[in-house]
Amino acid sequence: MTTMLAHPSADDTSEPSASRSDAHTARCEMRGGRLVVSGEIDQWTRPDVRTAFVEAMHARDLTAIDLTGVTFFGATGVGILAEFGFHERLSVLGSAAIRRVLDIVGSRHLLTEVPPTP
Repeated sequence: MTTMLAHPSADDTSEPSASRSDAHTARCEMRGGRLVVSGEIDQWTRPDVRTAFVEAMHARDLTAIDLTGVTFFGATGVGILAEFGFHERLSVLGSAAIRRVLDIVGSRHLLTEVPPTP
């Protein structure tokens, strides 16, 4: 499963297009037992990112959600993690930036691992 999403910049009201150079995107794909998410998790990409989470949760071999490639993570990302955070069988990997957002909102428990910084 690979899901590619795109949305326009804030000052553009045209339809989304993955081929536009200024488009913001999120990508979700299964790699082995891991759902790998990269790009932006925001209000625009939320429906498809959430669908990818739901589909991944049905995969019997899912062991981790990897958010280390996420470049934007705010309230929408926190909401998605909170919705799926009760699944104890999963590791959730994220960057230090994601950890900081979760610390600020008191939801650090939703992230199980932060890879070491190089």
